[in-house]
Amino acid sequence: MTYLIKDETVVQQLKVLAQRKNKTVADVLRQVVVQEIEREESRTSTLEKIGPVLAKARAIGKPIRRIDWDAEKNASDELWGE
Repeated sequence: MTYLIKDETVVQQLKVLAQRKNKTVADVLRQVVVQEIEREESRTSTLEKIGPVLAKARAIGKPIRRIDWDAEKNASDELWGE
């Protein structure tokens, strides 16, 4: 299957990279696509990244509650005499 790349800058960049690597443009493009697919597949979601931290927080046993900022502000003002 043939693809037509209309962006001349991209074509030139592909040619330069192919020349530097002593490969064909198709080989360079194939390598870049494979690397990008591998990178996408290796990404972990934010939830997976913070999962261990959340588990530790839950293990502490203190429930997490929503903060009532108005109540916090009122308590702070009261403490500071405002």
